[in-house]
Amino acid sequence: MSEDTSAIRKRRGAQPRASGQPRTRRGPSGMPPGQSTGTPPQDFRDFVYQPYIESNPLNIPRELLDELAGDYGMVFQWTAFEVFGAEQRRNVTAKLQNHWSPVRCGDFDGRLAAWADCDNPTKSTVIEQGGLRLMCRPRCIQEMALQHQRRAAEAPVQSREQLVKGGVDVTGGSELAALRKNRISRSFERVLVPRDNEGDDRGED
Repeated sequence: MSEDTSAIRKRRGAQPRASGQPRTRRGPSGMPPGQSTGTPPQDFRDFVYQPYIESNPLNIPRELLDELAGDYGMVFQWTAFEVFGAEQRRNVTAKLQNHWSPVRCGDFDGRLAAWADCDNPTKSTVIEQGGLRLMCRPRCIQEMALQHQRRAAEAPVQSREQLVKGGVDVTGGSELAALRKNRISRSFERVLVPRDNEGDDRGED
């Protein structure tokens, strides 16, 4: 048979609860509500709720990039060195050959160290985010690369323009005899629009 509850409370030093007396509610710390636990209650009157907004961890403020370009003459970009665990050696090698260099936390007075996705980074830690690595190269090399891209994009357009205007980019291609054949000729033909309703004046003049 189980021991009397009042006897157990007496043995533990607790006063037995009188018949009909309500039980005392206790808070999370075991203390009755309103009784001090040594920690003052928090005051939320000045609290301002701020919802969580997803931010792009790769976003470097344009103002900072402009400052670094002005101070050091360098441009920056994120380069994929790993995709789903597979190393992108060709991509990294191509970047290195074109004077892209990995950026480390200690470079540029540590102004880009905050973008290193690791715990306790050192000055020699390469700045990486997931499978992307921050790299930089001189602005003069970047201008050369942009000029090459523009020429590559304009070449097909210039080729078509040359065919339309006449002549082929070969020796003698611009001579009058060659221009009669080595070109894309253009002609315009009149298209008659049929009348929709009887008495409609649209169509022939």
